[in-house]
Amino acid sequence: MQPLKFSMLSLAVAAALSACDDSTTSSSTKIFKSIEFSHTPAPATAEAMAKTHSSSVATISYTDETTAQYPLTYNKLFGVKDKVGGNAHAAGQLYNYKMEAIKDPMGQAVIAETPDANSLLSIGGNLFLVNHLEYDWLLSDGSTAYSKEGWYTRMPMMSA
Repeated sequence: MQPLKFSMLSLAVAAALSACDDSTTSSSTKIFKSIEFSHTPAPATAEAMAKTHSSSVATISYTDETTAQYPLTYNKLFGVKDKVGGNAHAAGQLYNYKMEAIKDPMGQAVIAETPDANSLLSIGGNLFLVNHLEYDWLLSDGSTAYSKEGWYTRMPMMSA
């Protein structure tokens, strides 16, 4: 299988990994040439499908023809119920088009249960990680949304 090749993401990872060295001796600076990401096979069991994981490695090539491999890992930054930075609201809280909190039938803010995907965007030379959130199916009292008359099981979504 051909390794994946990236451009901007490659440079971001290369920049982040360029300081990864547990050596205490000084050496000449290596010059980055390219980066390749290996394939992570799709999980084959239900147990493996329920876990977020990566078995891929980033292989960095330098102009002196040497390479270095770095295993990729998954690190959870925050959960949908966590308050991030100075924000007073949960990261997964849903809002309407006026940026007013969407409330469930009990008057509590609706929190999306699951992040679904991510996008890495470059805007004005800055990188932004945008999380796309799944629909909400649990209400604040723990009941399922479809069990409440007049309540929609899929909420209008907004990226956070």
